[in-house]
Amino acid sequence: MKLTKKLEAEILETYNKAIDANLKGDIKTFASMLDENCHVVGTAASEVFNNKKSAVTFYKATAGQITGKVEFRNRKASVMIIDNEVMVNEILDFYVLVDDQWTFYNTARISCLLNKKYNQWKVIHIHGSFPDSKAEEGEQINSEKIKAENIQLRDAIRRRTEELEIKNRDLEIEAALERVRARAMAMHTSDELKDVAKELRKQIRLLGQEELNTCVIHLYDESEEYVQSWGSQQSENNDEITEFYGIVPKKGLLIIEESLQSYWSGRKEYTLINEKNKLKQWISFLKKTYPVTYAMIVESYHGLKPDQVPMYWSHSDFSGGSLLMVTLAPPDDVSKILLRRFANVFGLAYRRFVDLKNAEAQAREAQIEAALERVRSRSLAMHKSSEVMDVAIVVYNELQKLNFKSDEN
Repeated sequence: MKLTKKLEAEILETYNKAIDANLKGDIKTFASMLDENCHVVGTAASEVFNNKKSAVTFYKATAGQITGKVEFRNRKASVMIIDNEVMVNEILDFYVLVDDQWTFYNTARISCLLNKKYNQWKVIHIHGSFPDSKAEEGEQINSEKIKAENIQLRDAIRRRTEELEIKNRDLEIEAALERVRARAMAMHTSDELKDVAKELRKQIRLLGQEELNTCVIHLYDESEEYVQSWGSQQSENNDEITEFYGIVPKKGLLIIEESLQSYWSGRKEYTLINEKNKLKQWISFLKKTYPVTYAMIVESYHGLKPDQVPMYWSHSDFSGGSLLMVTLAPPDDVSKILLRRFANVFGLAYRRFVDLKNAEAQAREAQIEAALERVRSRSLAMHKSSEVMDVAIVVYNELQKLNFKSDEN
């Protein structure tokens, strides 16, 4: 058989008719062009058929995946004679419709073997495939590109793992903050602020942020001469947690005066260095007033003298006070951000504390006024001087109801 232009046009017409019928979902036409014993191999691993019946069954069932959703572009076909059969080889660009946009999928190859039976050309073998995208010109396989892609894959997995770790950590932090919020909203009396402070320090410890091992809450009440201080610290040698509470004079201690000055200036975020005279004065105060806290700090220095090691006081202020961490070296940004988030939550608790304190003061005032009214009523009800003792008893009972405590010296 000799390949003439007429024969080539005839072969290509038959081949294109079969391909177009498949793309358009015209299974009847496509089936009419297949030999009963044809062999069909597609691009998918499962797309292998050894006869017309199995091939037609598959393409009929999957026509909806192709019809109107796949296009062949930039098609280049060639024809060659092999004995009494004809081979068509085609290279084309495979496009897929994605979100109403035609998107390049890959370069494809189609090999189609046709044989003329009863004066009609039939497809006896057709094979579609995608070329190896890793191999370059002049190569059968590109192991270096495989290695590079494996490295990219590992990097992508590592980045994804890091992203998941960050998300999980943020969820862990948010859960800890929510526990503090819940405890703050559950306050019924102002005295419960210390329980919120305890819950806050507990949640910080559970997060395992080492720089926050020493976490302190300072309350700066304008009407008081002292700073209230709640804190906790994890021992360097074991998991033992030491908690402490104390009051510190606002005047006379340089580091406290500097903290207050920074707070009243509205700085919100700042780190103070407790060194030289400030540190020596602070340590001396703790040793004299709070020996347990002093001993705990000494342990943290690993044998160094306390007044030889500077301490960094990093503050995150809220309305009414400051949350701070005490470190031997400048803290990192992660710890500072975490400190800020917890300070914001404790600020909510402090506002609740102030509201409760005001309500309690009003209730106390109402109780006192009611007690005074009862004393007045009994006084005005006297008819003779001997009843003054009854008034005294009423006064005593009302004071008892008010939990009045007197000095019995």
